[in-house]
Amino acid sequence: MAKPEIIKVYLDGPPGPKGDPGPQGPVGSITGMPAKVMTATQASTSTTLASITQLEQAVGANETWLIEYWLGTGCSGSGGVTFCALAPSGSSCQVVAQGSGSSQSANLTQIFNDVAASGAYNTAVFFNGVVHLRLQIKTGATAGAAGMRFAAGVAGQTASIYSGSSMTARRVA
Repeated sequence: MAKPEIIKVYLDGPPGPKGDPGPQGPVGSITGMPAKVMTATQASTSTTLASITQLEQAVGANETWLIEYWLGTGCSGSGGVTFCALAPSGSSCQVVAQGSGSSQSANLTQIFNDVAASGAYNTAVFFNGVVHLRLQIKTGATAGAAGMRFAAGVAGQTASIYSGSSMTARRVA
């Protein structure tokens, strides 16, 4: 009986010479591109932004990162889920958010570049859906955690980020 074939998936083309995995390597051990998947749902009834702790990325000083999220979200009421960037002090960032707007059939795309709540994206819906967030961050002199924060759009409503939500991160400079 033949052994099962092991299939490796490469993000940037085939391996280099002599089996070298090349610049990216096989999925699951991608050099410079950590992937994380939430193992437990994180929920909040507060309008105070909280870090999505299972999907944070440690970043160094004076680095540039591209971080992408696919988040399963839900809210118990019509206030929706609010999102905002998390970045070390002195960082600059830009976020592109895509997800459902006022109904499941209404797509909402928003760009914001602030780590303050005033630069936040809100799903404004109470049903379960998927939000796709792309964060570009340029750190200053301070290292720390980068990622996304979330909160309930209305106090007392339960905003959730469901297990299985994921992120990938890539340092580009």
